[in-house]
Amino acid sequence: MNLALVGFMGSGKSTVGRAAAQRLELAFVDSDAAVEARAGMPIPDIFARRGEEGFRRLERETLLALCDEQGLLIATGGGAFMQDDVRRKLLETSLVVYLEAPFDVLWERIHGDPHRPLLAGEGAYQRARALFERRRPVYEQAHRRVDAAKSPGQVVEELVEVYHAWRERSAQPRR
Repeated sequence: MNLALVGFMGSGKSTVGRAAAQRLELAFVDSDAAVEARAGMPIPDIFARRGEEGFRRLERETLLALCDEQGLLIATGGGAFMQDDVRRKLLETSLVVYLEAPFDVLWERIHGDPHRPLLAGEGAYQRARALFERRRPVYEQAHRRVDAAKSPGQVVEELVEVYHAWRERSAQPRR
């Protein structure tokens, strides 16, 4: 079984994902890094050359392939779970955890980051907030939620507990 982390930019999917994967003895995969490797270029260049649609297509192919593997902790890109087929496949093959935090906490973490092409240019705060509000109901379809406003160490501890409880529950015979 895989563990997949979903959530908005800045929720800590990559940061806490690495630490949690180590604790859980799962192989860590950052889907953004996997997309970059597949494309042979960084995400801002993918957006510049292929547009968001081209990036999403690569992201979809990458995540669907990862879902066929086992023993992974997958840190998804912020928009990956918005794709219906990706969301369905993740929910079928993985424990999906939403790293949930208030928008203002996330904004403090992400504003000014040049590696986030969706935040480039004027009106970034308003665009990011609108994107957050659009994505939140979809993120809430995850199997579990963890409060990502806490410290990274606390989030890792909670992820470890949630994963072990899920595995224990999944291992019990059905009646």
